[in-house]
Amino acid sequence: MEALIKEICLKTGITEQQAREAVNVTVDKIKAKTPGILHSQIDKILNGESMSDAIKSKFKELSDDADDAFKNFGTKAEEFAGDVKKKIDEVFKSTR
Repeated sequence: MEALIKEICLKTGITEQQAREAVNVTVDKIKAKTPGILHSQIDKILNGESMSDAIKSKFKELSDDADDAFKNFGTKAEEFAGDVKKKIDEVFKSTR
């Protein structure tokens, strides 16, 4: 974002503080109109990262989160199946 602020100062002749405030107002307005999940990508773009790199980064993050969720689901399903098996075994033992 610093590069953007410097460029605004050079092109407009305003002070660094004024440019910083203008950028912050603009970024806040853009973020208010976009889903929260994109806010970190907006920051990355403003800090010089390309949009495709920012998007790749977000997809990688979401993919990792999905992998973790599926692994957690698998573990919970195994625990649940084990608990059900124990209960069924207890029921059949008590009927003998």
